[in-house]
Amino acid sequence: NAKRLGTGLELVSESATSRKQFPNILLFASDGVDADHLSAYGYERKTSPTLDAFVDSALVVENALTNANSSAPSDVSMLTGKLPTTVKVFSPMHILTGRDPYEHLPGILKGFGYRTLQEAVKFYSDAAEANMRHAFDEVNGRVLQEAGASILPTRISFALAIEKHFLEKLRQRVTERVLHLSGVEEATNVYQLVIAEKPADRRLIWKTTDRARVERAIDFMRRSDDPFFVHIHLITHTHCIWIKDHCEYLDPPKRFFSKNRQSPWADIYDDAIRANDTRFEELVSYLKDSGKLDNTLIVYSSDHGSTWRTDRRVPLIFVFPDGQYAGRMRITAQLIDVAPTILDYLNIPIPEWMEGDSLLAPETLDPLRPVFTALDAGEDSSEPYFALRGLALNVCNRRYEMTLNDGKLQSGEILNHTAPCTDASLPSEEEAARTIEEHLRERGFPLPGTVNR
Repeated sequence: NAKRLGTGLELVSESATSRKQFPNILLFASDGVDADHLSAYGYERKTSPTLDAFVDSALVVENALTNANSSAPSDVSMLTGKLPTTVKVFSPMHILTGRDPYEHLPGILKGFGYRTLQEAVKFYSDAAEANMRHAFDEVNGRVLQEAGASILPTRISFALAIEKHFLEKLRQRVTERVLHLSGVEEATNVYQLVIAEKPADRRLIWKTTDRARVERAIDFMRRSDDPFFVHIHLITHTHCIWIKDHCEYLDPPKRFFSKNRQSPWADIYDDAIRANDTRFEELVSYLKDSGKLDNTLIVYSSDHGSTWRTDRRVPLIFVFPDGQYAGRMRITAQLIDVAPTILDYLNIPIPEWMEGDSLLAPETLDPLRPVFTALDAGEDSSEPYFALRGLALNVCNRRYEMTLNDGKLQSGEILNHTAPCTDASLPSEEEAARTIEEHLRERGFPLPGTVNR
């Protein structure tokens, strides 16, 4: 009594499994947060009081690393359980193709009756823009037309994934032009979206505040009778300070630690993180007041480190109902472990195409397992690497980073990594270089340093 999604994963039908058996899931993230700046990880300032209240009854992953240095590839990888080098998504310019548009966590959850929502920032983190199909019912304030589709993906669907995405974008653009000509709403200036150097231009991209994103998420949860999966990615506070603008025009944070704009960067950064905690508190308060908190799995994370750094730990905390799996985990983890961990907890088979591992049994994980991080090149999308500038290999507390145009390798330590590592157990630079090259070769990339760009 099962149905197949066309992805090699058999799912139990609704008649065999009651929806009420599944918990709600809140996947909460703030853009660019270092674990080292969260009081939940021992930081001296009280930057995360709401999160702190859960720590003693949560699974705290001490050494989580991102798989990409920017939001779009990081979130796509987290939701698919696949590395950026596998799905070939390195920036917002790229979309999923082939089978990848249909192989992801929200699609699996929808097969079990979940209602799904993503609240992030269009063009920065948007599942629909990335061509993630049959994933979310609502994305960034938009109700998707395919949300209620019950047709399972087939080989024809895989083959036509790009064409479907193109036609949807064409329909969207035509609709915008008609509404503009009718005087209903102002047309989006796509050129300004691309350059977006001024605050007024960035407002065109974001259009809304983190407060509004949280309000839409709460409204969605209030309207959801079935179990819900909500992915919310805040951005305005922490992201804005890196581009020398505190985004006062969007959602000015309260000054918790800094007195004025001339304060040190760390003060303003801590203000931003503390402001994000107030948004998290609003979500938690709703769950408490509605009686849903005890049946909700909360995952707290971030897409990458501050200033797009990848050589530092990001937060990853699982708050399971009834305090299950509480404790601290020191083995290096990665964001592509999130989807397998959630499926494992729900007792749903983890599909073979997911490259991450469940973190519920850390004793089964290799403490020296390789963690790969894709480094994008910004606007450089030239062949053969497109926007992939480099690839980092992380093993325990050691990091090896190779630039692809010249094949040069640098190594160093991951900041404040807490796992015990011995130099004798870590790969040499030569071994790390071979591992990186093999990883790229298996995924169809030319060897680093062999192509003139």
